[in-house]
Amino acid sequence: MTVEITMNDNDISLVGELTQQTISHALEKKAKAFFQKKNVVINLAGIKKVDTAGLAWLLTLVELASINTCTIGFTHLSEELQNLAKLTAVDAFLPS
Repeated sequence: MTVEITMNDNDISLVGELTQQTISHALEKKAKAFFQKKNVVINLAGIKKVDTAGLAWLLTLVELASINTCTIGFTHLSEELQNLAKLTAVDAFLPS
C-alpha cells in the first residue's frame, strides 16, 4: 500500500498507510510543498494503518513547519495513532 496526498489550499488529506514501507524519499520531497502556505491542516481520516515510522514522519512535519514559520494542525487522528503517540510520550507534540 502507499500514501496518497491531496492538497487543496491549506488543507492536505492523506489516504493509505503511514508505515516504514510507505514512507519514502519521494514522499519526503512532496511534503516540503506543504509549507508553502503559512497555515496547514493535515486530515488523517484516510489513514488506515500507522506505525512508529509514520508517527516519526508526522513529527518531522511538525518540525519542518516550525522551521518554515508555518502553523500545522492534524485532524481525524485515529485511535491507533493517538495510542501510539501516548505510548511513546510524544502526544503533546501532535497539534490538533
